[in-house]
Amino acid sequence: MIAFVRAGARLLAATLVLTLLPGPAKAQEPTAPAASVHPWKAAYAKRMVERRMRRQKMSEQRKARLRADATQRRGARGAASPKPGLRARPAQPETIPTPLSDVTTVRRPDRSSAQAIPIPANRIVNNRTGDSFDSGQSETTIAAFGDIVVAAWNDGQGFVTNSDTQGWAFSTDGGSTWTDRGTFPSTVPGTSAFEWTSDPVLTVNEKTGAFYFSALCDFTTGAGLRSGVGVVKGRWTGADFVWGTPDIARDLPFLEADKGWIVADSSSGRVFLSYTRFPITGSVIDFQWADSNATTWSTPRQISLDTSLERGFVQGSRPAVDGDGRVYVVYELIGDSFEDYFRIRRSDDRGQTFALPVTAVSMYTNFGTGAPGFNRDHGVEFSGIAVDRSHGPQRGRIYLSWAESINWLDEVLTLGQAGNKSEVESNGSIGSATPVLLGQTIRGSVSGTLDVDFYALPLTQGQHVVVASDSADASAVLSLRLLAGNGLTALTFTTFNSSVNPTGGNPQGFPSGWFFTAPVTGTYYIQVNQRSGPGAYRLRTGLVNRGLERGRDQRDIFVGWSDDATTWSAPVRLSEDPIGF
Repeated sequence: MIAFVRAGARLLAATLVLTLLPGPAKAQEPTAPAASVHPWKAAYAKRMVERRMRRQKMSEQRKARLRADATQRRGARGAASPKPGLRARPAQPETIPTPLSDVTTVRRPDRSSAQAIPIPANRIVNNRTGDSFDSGQSETTIAAFGDIVVAAWNDGQGFVTNSDTQGWAFSTDGGSTWTDRGTFPSTVPGTSAFEWTSDPVLTVNEKTGAFYFSALCDFTTGAGLRSGVGVVKGRWTGADFVWGTPDIARDLPFLEADKGWIVADSSSGRVFLSYTRFPITGSVIDFQWADSNATTWSTPRQISLDTSLERGFVQGSRPAVDGDGRVYVVYELIGDSFEDYFRIRRSDDRGQTFALPVTAVSMYTNFGTGAPGFNRDHGVEFSGIAVDRSHGPQRGRIYLSWAESINWLDEVLTLGQAGNKSEVESNGSIGSATPVLLGQTIRGSVSGTLDVDFYALPLTQGQHVVVASDSADASAVLSLRLLAGNGLTALTFTTFNSSVNPTGGNPQGFPSGWFFTAPVTGTYYIQVNQRSGPGAYRLRTGLVNRGLERGRDQRDIFVGWSDDATTWSAPVRLSEDPIGF
């Protein structure tokens, strides 16, 4: 997952008063699988393999590296490798801290008081010395045990140096100062080469102070090039932080694993892990657990239902535990038609068995684009999950958070009904942009990497806008953006190709289109340019009318809760921003 980039719009904090939440009500179950999935949603499901496709483009280079001698490969990384002494240094026994007293509930101050509280200074965690200017860091994760804080991230410098793409740092003063420690240990028994690749997650046992790191990995064994989910345990040893020997929790065919998540259970000492697999039959969610050493893993258990029931349209799982050892695993299910769902399964025996999945919430997602400034060609709709582990009256209560939008899929067939508008060359800048009106079908062509098409689109504050590709030449793989009035600030981003057809049929490629609500009245700019191939294209534009949807624009933030993972409260909107942000 690429890091979010903020662009102008600010999110205002919201006060969540739990006593005002509506009473629980059982969430609506997904409808039975339809004979044919909505064409855009069918294509949307294919986006879940985008991460594998992106990694596969680099697979030949990675294969060559992984087949190289592991010792020579580590030597070539030089200073980027973990310090040799760290792995040989004996770790101190894990100690159990003095139990904390019950926390007194404190009412949050009102907004005027909260805004007056000084904001601490940001701290740079990673050492940027020697990094290439384009080696971005993303997918950050963090865990803390008292003043000991560990952070990890996707480190794009690994693509420059042909090494691991996972970095980490630690702090011993609560995050005021940080030490960048480079990459994680990468010597794994049974492999001749091993690399951490993506999806870092950290968790900590809040009783013992043991940290656990999980991420996707590629490695070479006697069976050839493989992929999987790796886990490594780390501990503070008095004067240093030491990672142990990594273990491969799941060994899978190359590029089949995706989006792992890990959580430590302080009541049992176990570590729980869930992740997505992409076999040829469709995606599934799997679950495993290990003891506190995180080296001996249980037999994988499939958490998502058989593909005949959930059609393989699942992704983005996260495990969580309560203070009494109950385990919950939530994941996203892409619906047949317009709605998507978060489903959750509960285990009362620490992951040995699970109850049937329950739909916690149904929602509409703006899957065509991320938040303003997001530079990935689709949105991310995974949920957050937390469990009240205090000794207060809500102990054990489960909370889900997510973003949802207005439903715009039910109106895509009405787009582009106000006539055609062809580009007028040269329209390669906002000053020469071809004027279009909302509701028109845009026709244009991109001849190469230097040919960028701009269209000037006047919008009124609060208008809900959709721009979607209708068709493109077979050679075309193009980018589609909406820019603010300055012609620079990116508000949306997606890509499209020749196989997208939102008006029907069975699309074989990614859907392309986004929904956006104008924050101010003015002229905005649609931008089309080549991504990896030129060609002609056609775009449909139009308005979306808000009906009974909870979301007010392209994204609002919601929370729902449950005391048993079966009966769920009505969602509560947290975001208070004006419509359009």
